[in-house]
Amino acid sequence: MRDVLVSIIIPAFNAGQFIEKCLTSICNQTYRNLEIIVTDDASTDCSVSIVQNMQEKDSRIFLIKLEENVGASTSRQIAVEHSNGELVTFVDSDDWYCADDAIEKIVDIYIRNDVDCIMYAYRTIHKHMFSIKHPFRAGKGLHTVSEIAEVKANVPSPCWHYLWNKCYKGDLLRNSTLKFQPNLRLAEDVRFNEDFLRCGKKFYVMKNSFFYDYNCCNINQVTRKRVDSSLENAILQFKCYKEELSKLLSDYAFLEVSDRAINGLYKQFFYNVCFLKKKEANTEWAYTLNELIVKDKMYMQCRDKLGTISAKCINARANGKFIKNKIKENIKKLMNM
Repeated sequence: MRDVLVSIIIPAFNAGQFIEKCLTSICNQTYRNLEIIVTDDASTDCSVSIVQNMQEKDSRIFLIKLEENVGASTSRQIAVEHSNGELVTFVDSDDWYCADDAIEKIVDIYIRNDVDCIMYAYRTIHKHMFSIKHPFRAGKGLHTVSEIAEVKANVPSPCWHYLWNKCYKGDLLRNSTLKFQPNLRLAEDVRFNEDFLRCGKKFYVMKNSFFYDYNCCNINQVTRKRVDSSLENAILQFKCYKEELSKLLSDYAFLEVSDRAINGLYKQFFYNVCFLKKKEANTEWAYTLNELIVKDKMYMQCRDKLGTISAKCINARANGKFIKNKIKENIKKLMNM
């Protein structure tokens, strides 16, 4: 097998509790030609000392210490610009690989297929190391960018948004206009993967290869922090959905995908808005929010495009998802007692 250098980028901020386990899972990979780049985002805990201690044992680990906190998005971009790998992948500092041969299998797929991005499955890890498997929501094997866009639009799933369940061709990250957005502190991975569709042409899905453990036990995890419920935040969320739809419509026009994929984007937008309305239904500003939404031009265009029956079905699905999430929250509370 050809000796491909793989850069593994780890943005870290106050990751002292998990960074050693994270790095150990990488250092123990059967594939050895690795460049492990840790970008410390001005941590105030023991993160740096732990990484430095591990550097003494493994010369493949490189540490970039930032003087001020800039966020994960900028931390990743700095590491990308310092990377040399033919392949680049990302690991969160509180997560780890659950398979020692993960990188070896990813490199093998890359060499045999010469793809721009490889996507794989993951597990979520809960208290008492209880794990849940999450297969990748697309057919196994090779896909064109148009095929990926089609599936992404019609089979919405969080797996499309994450960085850590994908491995990218390094030159596309370093030599294109593709950049992590420094103004984004949340959902920067969503935007990055949307933008990548304009760069990548050839994709490979490893549907049931569970290589990555996503740690749900870290109470400081950004994705676990709730945004304060307020009319201002609800309106901001609605505006974000509109901006995302506008951008995706532009991207998909560029990719020349089918009408079915475009319709899938409208369905996702309408579903997200219905879910937002349901989530805020018991607040004192629910009526104000609803009036703003139903009179919005983009919302009305979307509703008209979908038709009454389809809109009602999507609204019912959003309501069902809201109830399901409430049940899951209660189960998680019981699990963590």
